[in-house]
Amino acid sequence: MERTMKAFNNTIISDATEKQQHERCLVPDNNFGELEAVYKYKLGRNHQAPFIEEHDDSKRKAKKKRRKKRLKEEMSLMNAFFKRLTKSVVNHQEVLQKKLLEVIERMEKERKEREEKWRREENEIYEREAIVKERERDLAKERESSIVSSIEKITGRRFNMCVTMPSSSSS
Repeated sequence: MERTMKAFNNTIISDATEKQQHERCLVPDNNFGELEAVYKYKLGRNHQAPFIEEHDDSKRKAKKKRRKKRLKEEMSLMNAFFKRLTKSVVNHQEVLQKKLLEVIERMEKERKEREEKWRREENEIYEREAIVKERERDLAKERESSIVSSIEKITGRRFNMCVTMPSSSSS
């Protein structure tokens, strides 16, 4: 925040000084024409016209070096910002992926539990049906034997019945 305010204040101050210099250049007692003043104002920080050879090579090189250094600093700040941003996004993605995996594992566990419960219920139903079938067979045998014994008493003869009941494996 402090850095932003400082940069903002520097921008305002530099704009104000450029405007003052521009207005000074438009004054007729300066030895510049209006067109030169406008051109000079548009140059920005370098308020010298390109045809004026005040700068020698060393000043130009120093200025270029400062510009490169400033650009390098700005790029390193941006680079650091993007690295932090990337790291933050990657960490956030890892957290989300971990949560997703936990949810998937929990859902898989719940699904397995439901399947096991269903299998147990199906087994219980099958066992109950087997018990009921066994009782029905026993009842059928008792009825058959009581009917046969009643017929034997009435007729006075003995019957040898070898009736096979359908087995539970065939149904």
